[in-house]
Amino acid sequence: MIAQMLSLSDKSVQEIAGSVGIKDLYYTSRLFKKRRGCSPTEYRNIPC
Repeated sequence: MIAQMLSLSDKSVQEIAGSVGIKDLYYTSRLFKKRRGCSPTEYRNIPC
């Protein structure tokens, strides 16, 4: 869900995480990187 929102929105990673109920940006980034292989910012620039 976060990956799709990153692709379709210009909201910050923190805003997107908050909208799906995750308050901790560090946790969000760490989990995203573990599952996708890149950070949310890297994904937004060049999907991995």
